Amino acid sequence: MNGARIVRRTRAVLGLPPIDRAAFAGIARAELPQIARIVIVAAVGWQVCVWLGASLPPIYAVIVPLVSLKSDPFSAFSLSWSRLVGVLIGLLVGLTVLRFMQPGLAAVALVLGLALLVGMVIRIGNASNMQVAVSALLVFVNPDAGEYGLTRLWETGVGTAVTALLTPFLFPADPLKAARRELAGIADTLTSTLRDSVRIAGAGDLSSGERVRQLVGLAERLDGSEAALRTLATQIGTAGRTAKWSVLRRRELRAVTALEPVRELAARTAANIQAFAEEAVAFAERSEFAQDTQLRHDALIEMAEPLAMAIDGALAGRSIDAELVRAREAWDAFVVTEHTRVASVVRRPLTRILEDLERFASPGSL
Repeated sequence: MNGARIVRRTRAVLGLPPIDRAAFAGIARAELPQIARIVIVAAVGWQVCVWLGASLPPIYAVIVPLVSLKSDPFSAFSLSWSRLVGVLIGLLVGLTVLRFMQPGLAAVALVLGLALLVGMVIRIGNASNMQVAVSALLVFVNPDAGEYGLTRLWETGVGTAVTALLTPFLFPADPLKAARRELAGIADTLTSTLRDSVRIAGAGDLSSGERVRQLVGLAERLDGSEAALRTLATQIGTAGRTAKWSVLRRRELRAVTALEPVRELAARTAANIQAFAEEAVAFAERSEFAQDTQLRHDALIEMAEPLAMAIDGALAGRSIDAELVRAREAWDAFVVTEHTRVASVVRRPLTRILEDLERFASPGSL
C-alpha cells in the first residue's frame, strides 16, 4: 500500500474529509519556505550559542525564531517583535521573582500574575501577549532556576540577534503576488455575486420567497469579501511601514502600497453590489418587480455583464476601456427603454459601480 493510500485510509478511519490536492499544494507553497526559514535561523542560533560556550542545549535560541517568525507575506521583516519582547520580559519577570522567593506555589502564582499583567500591556494585535507568561514559567523547569534563567536569557539574546539579522535575507515572501492573489479572489466573489444578483432578481421561475432566500445568501457571500478587504487594508499598511526592512523584496513591498486605490475600488464595488441585492430583496415581494412588462431583465443583464468584466480587469490591473464603453452603451440603452420606478431604483447601484470604474480608469482621478 503506497503512502498516499495509507494517508487516505487513515483520514477515512478518523472521519476526516479527503485532502484537496490543489488546496494542499497552495498551502505547501506558502508554508514550506516559512518552515525552511525557521529551521535555518534556529540552527544558526543554536550553533552560535555553542561557539559562545553554552553548557546546556541552547533551546531558547531555537524557540525565538519558532515563536517570532510568521508567514504573513505583508510583513517585510516577518518578525513579531511583540513575541520577542514577550520572551525577554517573561524571563526577566521569572528571574526577578525567584531572586526574592523560593520556587513554589506562591512564586508561580506571583510570576503568572505579573506576566499576565505585562502581557496585557504588550499586546499582540488585540490579544494579550501570552508569550510573557510562557517564558516566565519556563524559568521553573530547572532545579537551579536562577542560573537556568540567566543562561536562557543570553541564549534568547543570541537567538533574537540571529533572527533579526537573517530573516530579511531568507526566502522573503512576495507581498505583491500575495496581494494580487487576495484581490483575484475578491474579484471572483464580486463578479459572481453581481451576475447572480441580476440573474436571481429577474428569474421568473422563482417564487418571491426563494428569490429572497438566494439574494440573502449572496449578501452573506459579500460579507466575506468585505472582511477580506478590511484585512487587506491592514496588510497593505503593514507592508508600507516595514518596507525598509526587506532587502530582497523592497520594490514589491512598495508596489503593494500602490494597490490601495484598487482595494478602495473593490470596497466601494462590494457596497454597491450589496445595495443592489438589498433593493432587489425589497422589491421581490412586489408584483411590479416580477410582472412589470416594461422592466426587461435581459437589459439589466446586458448592463451588468460588462460591469463584471470591468471589475475583474480593474482588480487584476488590466485595461478596462473596452468593457467601460460597452457598459456605458448598455446603461444609456437601459435608461432610454426602462422608465418604471422599479427600473430607476434597481439601476442606481449599477450606475455607481460604472461611475467608480470610469473614475478609476481615468489617470489621477482616484
